[in-house]
Amino acid sequence: NFSGNGKGVDEGTREQLFVPSFTTKGFGAGLGLSVARGIVEQHGGRMTAISEPGKGLMLEIRLPCTRGRAPADQHRPAVKRMDPLHILVVEDEPLVLRLLHDILNIEGHVIATASSAEDALKLVASGKGPFDLLVADMVLGEMNGKDLLKALRRDIPFIQGIFVSGYARRTVEGMLADCPDAMFITKPFSMTQLLDCVHRAAKALGRDGVS
Repeated sequence: NFSGNGKGVDEGTREQLFVPSFTTKGFGAGLGLSVARGIVEQHGGRMTAISEPGKGLMLEIRLPCTRGRAPADQHRPAVKRMDPLHILVVEDEPLVLRLLHDILNIEGHVIATASSAEDALKLVASGKGPFDLLVADMVLGEMNGKDLLKALRRDIPFIQGIFVSGYARRTVEGMLADCPDAMFITKPFSMTQLLDCVHRAAKALGRDGVS
């Protein structure tokens, strides 16, 4: 259990604490608890919040456990895990950039980050890479995510693209009409949605699993 002695929250707020992009602070990305619960659930566990106004808040985490050692089993089928990818993450919101980095890093991928399309191109020009995957906000100031992907593909033709945006899916899909292999997820998105797209990118690269 993790607890704090703050103001606490009412039932309506408590039910939204794990919703991506929800925050009671008035600033920040509002993804921390959502990401944390996603990690717990990936390990077969459960995270719940217990709170009342004026009584602080407690996060309860339950994880499965076993007694003793698991028996050796030479006949157990080999478990497939994703081959690590070299991923370029481009996002102009620092908190979102950090969270994207942390989610992908937990999965064992090699991550480089940039806060603008210009910085991303400079990173590539400096010799970083080659990158397997671009994860970027669709709107990046003077250059959008799609144009960045096209620019990267001049030197890295195999690079895959995942875009995130608060725009309506129909709007973004129209923008990506000439990049049919690019993937898109709408903000707010879950950790599972992001990792599903990364797995699809790995599959397209022939890197979706090793024994």
